Amino acid sequence: MLDPNTPNTTYHLHRTREWTGSSGHRKYVYTAREYSDKYALYMLETSHRGDTQVNAADFYRVAEFPQPCISILLSGIDKKRISTDSSKDAAYKSRCIHLKGPFSQPIKEYPDRQQKIPWSPRRFTYGGRRFVWKQGDSDDDTMPESLYEYQNDWAKPGSRTGKRCDDARPMTKLVWGEKRKGGKVASYTIHFRGGMDQVFKEILLASQMARQVCLFTALE
Repeated sequence: MLDPNTPNTTYHLHRTREWTGSSGHRKYVYTAREYSDKYALYMLETSHRGDTQVNAADFYRVAEFPQPCISILLSGIDKKRISTDSSKDAAYKSRCIHLKGPFSQPIKEYPDRQQKIPWSPRRFTYGGRRFVWKQGDSDDDTMPESLYEYQNDWAKPGSRTGKRCDDARPMTKLVWGEKRKGGKVASYTIHFRGGMDQVFKEILLASQMARQVCLFTALE
């Protein structure tokens, strides 16, 4: 159990976009600053072309750049879906996220319904415990997701598309966020419940930043 007396951890997320050459590739740099919003502690980098999806990213501790601490792979959208949907619409469809870093086993997040809108619920196991990402705002897919721990999940009665239910308690969020107002480019704040170990926080932050960057490609 987490210590309720330990303060929460907050990061402010800011994004930039850089053109890299004449090939049409866009390089995305997404940073996480500490609570005062002055100093970047983490950074995520990836790139893509306008007609393809982001399929990999690297997550760095800024003090250790350019050595990534977590490498991220994202499952692809199948060609049939890309041919029938615009590339931008495909960015909103759920994908698997695999994170590999300085921990014993890669973390593998699997959505209940692959290649469906929205990205969540998405489930994974860490330290023998089960967690699920759920939508942070049903009206804004780019909002950071909320994280819950759960014990059991089951198929939603009557669902024909793979929807699932679980026993996560709505009032026990471990991670949550909000959009920050002001500025030409939206920025976000993400909060972590106090008492989490540092490696777990980095895994969760990398997952959220990678998912958001995929969605940002649809907003350009």
